[in-house]
Order: sequence, then structure tokens, then C-alpha cells
Amino acid sequence: MYISDLLRRLLLLAPLLLFALTGVATGQNADPLIYTVGKVFPTGATHHAYVLWQPGNPAATYGKRFAVYRKDGDSGSADPYVKLGETGLQTGPGAIQAILKLGGRFDFNAGSVADRINTLYADSTNEPGTQPAPPAEPGLAEAEKLAYLLNIAKDDLKVLERVFFLGRAHPGVYMALGHGFAIKVDPASVHTYEIREVDGGGNDLRVIGRVTLDAANPTMLTATSRPFEIFHEARPEQQEVASANDHLVTRMRWGTPNSLRRLLPHTFGFNLYRVREQVAVDFGWHLPGNSPPAAVLEGLIANELGDPDPDAKRVNELPIIATALMTAAEAADLVADSETFFAHDDNDPPDNAFTDGETFYYFVAARDIAGHPGPVSDGTRVVICDRLPPTVPMIESVRNIFSTATVADLANLKGNQHFRIRIRQVAEEPVEDAATKYPISRWGHHTQHITDGGNPGTNLVA
Repeated sequence: MYISDLLRRLLLLAPLLLFALTGVATGQNADPLIYTVGKVFPTGATHHAYVLWQPGNPAATYGKRFAVYRKDGDSGSADPYVKLGETGLQTGPGAIQAILKLGGRFDFNAGSVADRINTLYADSTNEPGTQPAPPAEPGLAEAEKLAYLLNIAKDDLKVLERVFFLGRAHPGVYMALGHGFAIKVDPASVHTYEIREVDGGGNDLRVIGRVTLDAANPTMLTATSRPFEIFHEARPEQQEVASANDHLVTRMRWGTPNSLRRLLPHTFGFNLYRVREQVAVDFGWHLPGNSPPAAVLEGLIANELGDPDPDAKRVNELPIIATALMTAAEAADLVADSETFFAHDDNDPPDNAFTDGETFYYFVAARDIAGHPGPVSDGTRVVICDRLPPTVPMIESVRNIFSTATVADLANLKGNQHFRIRIRQVAEEPVEDAATKYPISRWGHHTQHITDGGNPGTNLVA
């Protein structure tokens, strides 16, 4: 699916869940597809509240201005709202760079922002070749590129949707879009934020969202089901025992429990993790109910960045979007649905292709609005398999042999007439993929193998 399709599906799901959220209330909102959420993140010695508002149709609110108000206490508090400031689409590289730096204070994947801006800019301008190594944090060059993208997005729906997707993955980009706001708060504070659309003169037009943030009790995500491996269907009519499409690759999907569905607006996508089997066993993560803590798992991954064969890896770079809401039972049912999957892992061949027999445990975690992983699921053991059959041999000749059989030969020749078959094995690369034996079957007519060839034991003669 294209990013625009994935984003649209996620946005269409969100409003259905909005009214069930604790601490979230809609205001005077003419667009039912706008929702507002937020969270307080510790940032060193202080805390930052981050609030975002998400439109179902990005073009409907792109370029508009918004005012952010705040009052002490929850939504029922009698305290008055105080205007904190206004947000809008940023066009100046200096302002964008400052906003990207602010977003990096609580963006879990802040180190990827510069690279993703460069990549999106290169894609949008059709720049050939490999992009230069990105800086540790976005500099003025990245801010200028983002400013260019924000400018052309108003006339290019594809770029607009990609920028919004990038913004949901990175708070700094989203604030540059004018759809997010961050401010320092006390770690024991309780505030209610209200977002209002304003005109060019700063006059309030309408309330589009409201959210209460309790810094000491932030919204906590829940775990998904464990992931389930999704195989391509084998084609018996082509004598397949396993599909070659599953060669050195695994496809995964998982169930989203009701507790997490109610929190979907507080999330954006999922992470899929891969841990080598022995490492998972050493930590005890292979046991049901003993999933890895997200901080420990991410720490293990961070220590092995740059290793071409790490013990642990986050499979995805950008958030994985689940294209269907499934229960655990539905995700496990390959009979009812053998097509839907959310992610695949082939380890980026040819440089880092899997080898036959490698065994891993896979885990899933939902991401919050700043990319932080929530609770990690139980693991699923996956054996990576070579699914490619050996090259078909060539039958050079089948000779009808008549000879006088001795008593000793009767067991082998079945009498005094037999067929002698000469087979030429085709060379394989690599050699270890070569066939070790060939079943020989005899069919009654030349099309029988099409209907009966799926079982290698049918009409087996040698």
C-alpha cells in the first residue's frame, strides 16, 4: 500500500475511538476527522507537554493558523483558559531549524530526522545518486529542504501526505506543519489544552480539540498479541510443498486487543523487533508472559548499531501501519485470511541476506505520538528457511531394456524387461543447494502429474 492509503485508513479509524478515550474531549468541531491528543515527556531535568491535532484530510487544515490555550486542572475546572501562543505553517529555515531542535528533545527517533528529510527531499526533486551522510541533528540545510517541501506540499497532494506521515513520526516536523505544540511543564502538573482555529488577525474561529494532560500519570499504551508468521500458499498443482515466495523471508501480523484499540489516537504505528534465538533464551524472553522490557530491548539494539549481523534489531525504520484491526485469533487464522500481513523481514539482501536455518524471536510494540515504544508483546519463534527447490534435472533418456534376468536380479529388475533412466543433474550455485536425491514416479498419461504431482509419494517407483 502507498503511504497515503495507510495514513487514510489510520485516520478513519481514529474518530470512532475518540469518544471512548479517558481525558480527551472534543470541542466545537465541524470536521469529525480532527482529533487532538497529547502526552508529557521527561526531557532531561524538565518535562515537555506535546499536543497534536490530526486532520482526516491534511489538505483541509494545511496552512491554517491555530491558537493554543491552557487552563489549570482537568476539563471540568473553573479556571480560565490562557492563550499560550499561535501555530501555523513555517516557511523560514531558521524557525524550522529551531522547531526541529525542540522536537528532538522528546522524539524517540530524533537521530533519524535529518536523514528522512534528506530522503524525502531527494525523492520529491528526483535527485539521483546516494544522499550524503546526515548530521546527528537537523541543521540549516535540512531546515531549508523541509521549507521547500512544505512550500510545494500545498500544490502536491502526494508530497503533502508524505510530509504529514513524516510529521506523525517526528514531532519537530509536525510542529513545523503548524499542527503540534510543545511547552515546558511541571512534572506534577495537570493542565487542559484547547486548540482553536484562528483567522489572520488572531481572532478565534472555532474550537477543534481539547485534551487534559496529567504529567504524573501519562497515558500508557498496552501490548499487542504476539506476532504470527504468514506464509504464502503453496501450489500443489506445481508440486510445491512450500512457496518459493517465502524463501529466506518472514511475513508478520498481530492482533490489537480492545485495550489498545481504545488508545489508537495516542499511537502512531508499531515497531517489529528481531532477537536471535539464543539471546532471547538467555534473557528468558522466549517464555510466555516474559516479554522484554522496551528499554532493555532498545538498549541492546543501540549497542549493536552498525553491526551487519546483530543479536537484536528493530526491523522497521518508519512506523509500521497495521492495515487491519484483528483479534489475536483472527491474526493467527491462516485459513480465513492468508493474505493480510503488516511487515516482512528479509534482512535487506543481497548485502545482509538471511541464511537457511537462522532462528529468531520476533516481538511487537505500539509507538506513542513521539515514537516511544509501549509494552512489548510476547515473542514468536521463527526459523528462516531456504524455500527454493533444486533446479529441475534433465531426463536424457528412458530406454526399454530386454534381458534375461538371473534369480539374483529379479528383485531389482522385476523380470526380464525394465526401463533404464538416465538423469543429468543441473549444477547449482551455491553447491549446498544441489539436490541430494530424486524420486522417480511413473504416470499413466502425460497430464497426470498436474493433478496428482503434489504428493511426491504418488506412483513412486524408485
